[in-house]
Amino acid sequence: MASFDEPDLANGDALRWRTGSDTGGHEGASTVLPHDAARALVAAAALVNTTGGDGVQPDDAVLRRIVQILAWDEGPACGRNDLQTLRSLRPRLRELWQATGDTAANVVNQLLHEFNALPQLVKCGKWGYRLEVAPADAPLAARFAIRTSIAVADLLRQGELRRLRSCAHPECHNVMVDLSKNRSKRYCDGRCGNRAAVAAYRARMSASATSG
Repeated sequence: MASFDEPDLANGDALRWRTGSDTGGHEGASTVLPHDAARALVAAAALVNTTGGDGVQPDDAVLRRIVQILAWDEGPACGRNDLQTLRSLRPRLRELWQATGDTAANVVNQLLHEFNALPQLVKCGKWGYRLEVAPADAPLAARFAIRTSIAVADLLRQGELRRLRSCAHPECHNVMVDLSKNRSKRYCDGRCGNRAAVAAYRARMSASATSG
């Protein structure tokens, strides 16, 4: 049955891809995924993971928990139409995790066009201006679709689309975002990693008993 584990993005260090110290501190070696982009991608993975191989549909309570992750701005709150849109977005977002560069770019362009992305410069207090592509008054699901698309576009431009990957456990259908410095994340959460470690241990014990 499909499950949902709310991601934790409280630790900003978890969003760092690699730092100058990883490459001797050379200029230009630092590449960091912006916090909003990482949050959008992790939330997108959580949304996709509300359906697994069994095709179970999540109830509104699960979707609303994901909405809590998405609603970090002051735009319109989640409504019934947003829940319907989020449901319809799941197969299209999963395609991004399975796509090559060209296919992912096509999906991104379609979503940006469909949800009326409108680039504008927005002043953010002491941090100055930033480019905001999702209109502030757009529905929550539209803002989410646009921000996820822009985050995937950033991955494509950096040649980092492979950070969108599927859990390596053979019985898990979840997708995930690898935010590790060396792209080493293999499992969607600790449980799948533990299950894999236990299976490997039992296999080694069985092989040892047979050879003995």
